[in-house]
Amino acid sequence: MDDLDRRLTRIAERQLGLVTTGDLRRLGIDRQRVTRRRVTGRLVPVHPGVDRIAGAPITADQQLLAACLAVGGHASHFSAAARWGLEVRPMARADVLVAHERRPRLDAVRLHRSRHLTAPDLTTNGPIPTVTPARALLDLAAPLGSAKLGRVLDQGERHGIVRADELWACAHRFGINGARLPVALAQVLERRLADDRVLGDSAGEQWIADVLRRAGLPTPVSQYPVWAGGRWYLLDFAYPDDLLDLEFDGFAVHRVRTSFDEDRARDAALVALGWRVLRFTSGSTEAGVVGSVSHGLGLWAPASAAGPTSAVA
Repeated sequence: MDDLDRRLTRIAERQLGLVTTGDLRRLGIDRQRVTRRRVTGRLVPVHPGVDRIAGAPITADQQLLAACLAVGGHASHFSAAARWGLEVRPMARADVLVAHERRPRLDAVRLHRSRHLTAPDLTTNGPIPTVTPARALLDLAAPLGSAKLGRVLDQGERHGIVRADELWACAHRFGINGARLPVALAQVLERRLADDRVLGDSAGEQWIADVLRRAGLPTPVSQYPVWAGGRWYLLDFAYPDDLLDLEFDGFAVHRVRTSFDEDRARDAALVALGWRVLRFTSGSTEAGVVGSVSHGLGLWAPASAAGPTSAVA
């Protein structure tokens, strides 16, 4: 391997095995030599202006980066959200965002154009140019809808990926530039920027949080840690002063024997410390939740909570 190949390899190593036409020019490799390398298989074209070094493994991240390099864009929408670890399923085609005046075309890539690209919303994730988690969620508000968007945002907050106030700031930048904000985004932010909000770890837990809020009951602490029986447990929702634990049991998680046995051991350890455990399922009603929690807190159940609405499975 000569010095030129070593320099080219170092560039490719930083770019998941990829090199661009600009990289080749900066190294002094002219078009004729590039063509010769492609003919001999040392360079493999991926997109116009982007090649893969022979032998570099083909990965989803590499394909996403190749699309970004080819059009000078940033991973966005489902691709960016999945890259950041948010609970969305990436599409079969990579999502890449470019400035509105750009009109590139790439095979097998979903290209998005925006008039509202600002520096605070553009970053990198590893070697891949990527929109921020907040911008990814803003762009996904309409396709996800308010319920799914809220669950993804809650998951992102729990894992330190994105905060509701960051999403609000992104939406504010988007709005002051003249863009119309999705209705789903406004609904999600209206609920989650309140001082008394709680984060549910699942759709069922979020349902319980909503029921308690609508009933005007005191706000519990979500994901409350307790040391019991020689180990740490995270309670779905807790009223620590009242030693009251609220749990939502989803069928998919709790239908196996090990989960059932672990829950019984967990409850026994908590009860030994004086805790009371209230368990709810997809068959629970709003009236049942409100009544049980009100009784556990020594309160009267509010009359407005008499509706039969059940949790979402």
